[in-house]
Amino acid sequence: EKAPTASSLDTRTVFVLHTSASLFIWAGARAAEGYEEHADAWVARLQRHEHAPAVVHRAAQGAELPVEAWAPFWQALGTDPSNPPRVGTNSLYDNDYGVGSLSPDARAGGRGAAAPRSTSTGYSDDGTPAHSRGGPAGELSSPPGAGEEAEDVRAQLFEVPSWEELTMFESDDLLPDKVFVLLGERAGEPPAVFVWVGAESGMDEATARARGAEFVRLRSLPATARVSVQWQGREDDAFDSFLING
Repeated sequence: EKAPTASSLDTRTVFVLHTSASLFIWAGARAAEGYEEHADAWVARLQRHEHAPAVVHRAAQGAELPVEAWAPFWQALGTDPSNPPRVGTNSLYDNDYGVGSLSPDARAGGRGAAAPRSTSTGYSDDGTPAHSRGGPAGELSSPPGAGEEAEDVRAQLFEVPSWEELTMFESDDLLPDKVFVLLGERAGEPPAVFVWVGAESGMDEATARARGAEFVRLRSLPATARVSVQWQGREDDAFDSFLING
């Protein structure tokens, strides 16, 4: 996966950058006021579940001060901190906001704003994706729950084969000699059943899928429930988005 660059930014929204040493909230000049609230919620989840730093650097576009504190932000984006780029709109986000959909005074009044969204990525000090500690690896993505009510997303973790539920959990609870089922539910979508297989568990894919099917039956989930196998170290973004809601 490619590390992010300054061209990934967009003046119409808010970004969270999580490196192994720092947390940054960068607010585009044309982002609606409510967007930062979703960035704050995402940061709180990173701190709770992914051991993100307690100190958060926050700045509006063009006011990234003090320069020393924001140097790692620009460096992580492959940019010279002494000469930050001029950030405009990014066509990748046009479907979310519409081309030029937010007026210059959107931050003050929120007029013309799409549903609140912010974006997040996580990278290690050398610029490579930090999958286990920084959110979805290698890409900018909307934080889980951005623009929707928190109760619309639910995640439960169960140990296999006892089916004992872990009422509070984080990524550290996924031990390499264990197998777990993560049940993810989001309003308006079929339930997602992720069978997570630890690298030292010895379970093969056929057995893992059988366990997933067994879980669907035990929970009386609908036939539309989606079952997928997640191998330790190769988890997909969908799995990560639910895990962080635990």
